[in-house]
Amino acid sequence: MKLIYVVFLSSDNLMGKLIRCFTRHAFNHTAISLDESLMKMYSFARRQKRSPLVGGFVVETPSRYFGGKGKVPLKIAEVALDERQYSSVLATIEDFERRQGELIYNSIDAFFSLFSIRVHIRDSHTCYSFVAQALNLKGIGNISDLEKHVEKSLVYTGDIKSYINGPIGENPFYFETLSKRTIAIGTIRHFWRLFARGIAPGRR
Repeated sequence: MKLIYVVFLSSDNLMGKLIRCFTRHAFNHTAISLDESLMKMYSFARRQKRSPLVGGFVVETPSRYFGGKGKVPLKIAEVALDERQYSSVLATIEDFERRQGELIYNSIDAFFSLFSIRVHIRDSHTCYSFVAQALNLKGIGNISDLEKHVEKSLVYTGDIKSYINGPIGENPFYFETLSKRTIAIGTIRHFWRLFARGIAPGRR
């Protein structure tokens, strides 16, 4: 058997707080790590800190969550997979890394998931739909669904700063300073790309 780690995080930023306010759920982000150190986590999220609505497939480190003064709740599930399942997860991650420029965050699906509606758009995901696809899980409509699915595999619940000793080097691109104009243009382009790919709505 092989082990992977499904990570749940409560990010200390305005967007994360808004999501948790609407969902009334403790966590607003989820990712996959191939080892318990969490030095590399794979997910769909913002590409740059100061541009919250523009995102895609990312390889993130814990440093993204060390900027605030408060605690950052963390939950980790250790999921056991057979060789075939593990190879499938690796293949998905490798494929998404190779096509990183094509893959974008499905902001529309994230919004409509608040109303139990799924919005499928080609080559786009939310964090939870990515994890669900990588693990070949069905019926995952939000982070809460995913958390319930792996509940029996939990190995840690607490503060990320208690689990990891200090921040780990993050891609400097993530922390770049952006002008308001750059953020606005990037956001418009992001939503144009989503709508251009076509929308397929449906109940979860």
